[in-house]
Amino acid sequence: MVLDVLSGPADMTEEQAVASVHTIGLIGGPAALQRMRAYKDAPQRGVRQEVVNAWARFDTVEFTESILAGCRCDDIEIPVTNAEQVECLRQLPEVPNVSLPQPSLIPALSAVLDRDTLISLALGTPDHRTSELPALGRLTGLRRLHVRNPTSTLCLKPLADSTVRELVLDYVPVGLDLSALQAVPQLTTLSLGFADRVALPEVALPSITSLRLKGVAETESLPDFATVFPGLTRLHLNLHRRPRRAPLDLSRLRGIDSVTVRVRNTTKVTGLDGLDPGRVSVTVEGRRKGGLLTSFRDQRP
Repeated sequence: MVLDVLSGPADMTEEQAVASVHTIGLIGGPAALQRMRAYKDAPQRGVRQEVVNAWARFDTVEFTESILAGCRCDDIEIPVTNAEQVECLRQLPEVPNVSLPQPSLIPALSAVLDRDTLISLALGTPDHRTSELPALGRLTGLRRLHVRNPTSTLCLKPLADSTVRELVLDYVPVGLDLSALQAVPQLTTLSLGFADRVALPEVALPSITSLRLKGVAETESLPDFATVFPGLTRLHLNLHRRPRRAPLDLSRLRGIDSVTVRVRNTTKVTGLDGLDPGRVSVTVEGRRKGGLLTSFRDQRP
């Protein structure tokens, strides 16, 4: 009955279409699979992502043949949760982006995708932590690795034999050793997300040219990015200031070609003298100042 009252995607906003696809996936069964076909060609990335997210709720082979084989997947992640799904990837013309909640499936994935088709690989979920990285050398086309929930004991040494150029680590725990990144030959882009702190690697990583950093700034001074990342040209900071409404000194951003800073819970931004407004964009508590950095100098608590 619910399937009968759902209108087609052409009459919906993206948010409505995503909700409809989610509902269809929860219902499941042959009739729901037929309705799902209308959404697999949606131009909106979010809608198609919701479509492929429903793979585990349907017959694996039928969903592969009816949905995945004709779905544009170059800008979305295909979630793979079991060995049968891994095997079905053979039927797809291309598999550029894959998400694996369980890294134990990587050996099987490597056997199926022993070519240059896999570009981006995401590991782990909030419910599945990643404690081990297998060898990634056979995935010769791999350019981006996203580890969503690493453990503090995760060893990054297997990346030395990979072709990874971009590494994303979310919820980085205390104690995770990043020194092995020195040996990743092609790594140029690094994203680090911390739940309750901000920390930089204890070794210099000269190959990194682009850095994204998210976390809690507990001191007024930013870390010394130039020492750890001497080749850095692009920096994106998303910081939550603690204690609340404490000032933050941005003077260490000098010398970086392009900087974007978002600061929350702060009352004043300092150290703006000498920063080029054309290179540095700052947002404080949601108020974008962009090239008007001098206005921050007159801020009062």
